[in-house]
Amino acid sequence: MNTLEIIAAFKKYKVVPVWENNQLKLVGDTASLPGAFIEEIRNNKQELIAFLSRTMDQTANAPIPLVPAQEHYPASNAQRRLWVLSQFDGGTSAYNILKNFYLKGRVVRENLNRAFRLAVQRHESLRTVFREIDGELRQVVLPAMQFDIDFEDISAVADKKVYLKTWASASVAWKFDLANGPLIKVVLLRIADDEYAMIFGMHHIVSDGWSIGVLVKEVMHCYEALCLGKENSMPPVRVQYKDYAHWLDQRIEGSRGTHPRDFWMEQFTNMTDPLNLPTDIPRPGMKSFEGAVSRFQLEPDVYNSILAFCKTNQVTLFNFFRSALTVLLSKFSGQHDITMGTPVSGRNHFELEGQIGLYVNTLPLRIAINHNDTFSELLRNISENSYRSFEFQDYPLDKIIDNLHLKRDTSRSPLFDVMMVLQNTAVGDGSINLTRQHGFDLHPLDDYLYPAGRTSDEALPAKFDLTFNFYNEPDNKFFVEIEYATTLFRKESINRFFRAFQRIIAQVLQNPGIRTGNIDILDAAEREEILYRFNRPVGEVAAISIPSLLEARLQSMGDAPAIICGDVVVSYNELRDRSDRIASCLTTVAGLQP
Repeated sequence: MNTLEIIAAFKKYKVVPVWENNQLKLVGDTASLPGAFIEEIRNNKQELIAFLSRTMDQTANAPIPLVPAQEHYPASNAQRRLWVLSQFDGGTSAYNILKNFYLKGRVVRENLNRAFRLAVQRHESLRTVFREIDGELRQVVLPAMQFDIDFEDISAVADKKVYLKTWASASVAWKFDLANGPLIKVVLLRIADDEYAMIFGMHHIVSDGWSIGVLVKEVMHCYEALCLGKENSMPPVRVQYKDYAHWLDQRIEGSRGTHPRDFWMEQFTNMTDPLNLPTDIPRPGMKSFEGAVSRFQLEPDVYNSILAFCKTNQVTLFNFFRSALTVLLSKFSGQHDITMGTPVSGRNHFELEGQIGLYVNTLPLRIAINHNDTFSELLRNISENSYRSFEFQDYPLDKIIDNLHLKRDTSRSPLFDVMMVLQNTAVGDGSINLTRQHGFDLHPLDDYLYPAGRTSDEALPAKFDLTFNFYNEPDNKFFVEIEYATTLFRKESINRFFRAFQRIIAQVLQNPGIRTGNIDILDAAEREEILYRFNRPVGEVAAISIPSLLEARLQSMGDAPAIICGDVVVSYNELRDRSDRIASCLTTVAGLQP
């Protein structure tokens, strides 16, 4: 593995490498690191140290200072953006983060409720609400917040799976009161004495995907302690989200924000037209959040071939998929300047590992594709672009948008309309053991509801035109989920996108030296349909001029009214005579020829 691959693997395992006091330290769930990967770290230690010493801001590893206690605190850039988006129709529920579980075993409901209460009291983010004070959005940390798990016994329900599917679908539309809270909701449904479903969600303004993992891990730890009659042994949280928000704001607005700001401004010096993919429905004037998600599986041999390709060519899986997706978007849009968004965890400081809050940031990745370049050349360019962009991943997307002074388009998202997400299916940072908790097994609820996998699209809010989610499951199955705006696309188009994506992958794996302009997105059947069936001759067409066709029509209409203006009526015969006189004048006086 090279240095960039090792850095990417650290991200996958949710471990942060830190070069501090001339020592290499690993922060995070180091126990989950495979032995083979640890050996790679040892073999490449010097190169890794050199990389970290060049790129890491040593002041970023100093303790985050705590802000004095106040009645309210400034919201972060990301929180302000989500608050604005939540004001639109459907915006509140569009930014819900949901995680549903199936619990197999004995569950002590009272202890589970107490465990969640302890977590709410431990993390200020779970007691934070958002209010406009003197015209500015502020975080208000409540000293306490009453929280209880909602409970329902469905053991007598005839078709429990249908009932739970309805519950899960309804949770997508949960509306949280941002001004009063709570911004977390948990529902426990008893299926049988030893079976439960737990549906829980949080608003994105106080959490992210990593936060869900932190919360579940802490709740399970406290639950076990309560069941065993032990004291809660978790250390207090030193840094809270309000401290992070102030710390980040100081860095961005200070001298350390100059270089990242200049980088992102350079990336978007010359703005181009937004990505215009062919849609099934004309784009509405106001962006909405109606959407759905289609799930596709990459064949295991294809996925293994991709992994082998990445290893041979020393590129990351992220950059391979980004390159293939860039080709796809360019082919369908006919454009050569492609920008897509991708999320980053935003937890580069060691004190942020166990935090709950909105730390995730989104990077706008822009690349120009030259169809004379080979796929290998495009992959190399994208790898370099990704490397540079991730160097400045802490600079908030909202600041980039503000600095560019973009003209707002209410029908689109600013900067990009397509997102790409590469993730694993681990909860949060991947350190939760789903196999066994105290007294019960914890599994994704979908495993219980859909043992054979989902067979139809699921209605979900769509934040962008398209979002491509790439992820693998523990059994080495690799999936591509395409979240799409149903105000723009129909299911058939999403299927076509995926077929084209598969075809691109097959061609570049077989021939990485293929020019991107020669990559074909149509299979034989689609080519036959477009070239021949859709272009079949409709019959003989007589070679008659347009004036001759008009003349015949005018004669057939005779004295019927052609133009009516007030009391003036002009017949078709009169209209023909007048047009003939004008034509004669134009040919004799102006010298024009028919």
